Amino acid sequence: MKLFFLVLMSTALLISAANGQRLKVGDTVPVRVFSDVRGQPLDLSAYTGQRVLLTFFRYVGCPVCNVRAHELMEQHKKLEAAGIRVIAIYQSSPELLLSFEDTEGIPFSVVADPDGVLYKQFAVRKSFFGLVGSMLKKDVRAKAKQGESLYAAGAPPKRDGALTRLPADFLVSPDGKVLRAHYGKHIADHIPLQELLKP
Repeated sequence: MKLFFLVLMSTALLISAANGQRLKVGDTVPVRVFSDVRGQPLDLSAYTGQRVLLTFFRYVGCPVCNVRAHELMEQHKKLEAAGIRVIAIYQSSPELLLSFEDTEGIPFSVVADPDGVLYKQFAVRKSFFGLVGSMLKKDVRAKAKQGESLYAAGAPPKRDGALTRLPADFLVSPDGKVLRAHYGKHIADHIPLQELLKP
């Protein structure tokens, strides 16, 4: 039992180290120009006088992520009025993400990163313990049930990303400086929108 625990902890530490250095307030983001799912460039420097919320999801078939996506859709105009533009990054393939974007009518920019390049650059991690901990939370289970009912197609798309992926949010200035960095501890852990909308 002791050996199993040591191996488990060593593996967790190795995975954590492989996830890279986390960004913090004042850091410059590693990427400032993105391509959306339709191949259009998204340049942070173009958002003069605004901030950008880079929000890293798991995959489009994640019901918990679907709840957050709908929250962003519902609050999209308020976020824009507060000077915040949203760029959502998913692990999903471009094909699945395009279908999801069209079906759901997403009003903000979405980026497909099936190879996890951006996730690695922003040190957005995977965590077996974070996944297990998520399943033990009553509110996360409730969000999963709610998220399944929100899919416009009637059912979640197939899972095409790492089950152990955790979300992350970065509020970024047009010059690429991190104003806020939030690394999720469980699969539903994002910056609360009411905090972003505070004057």
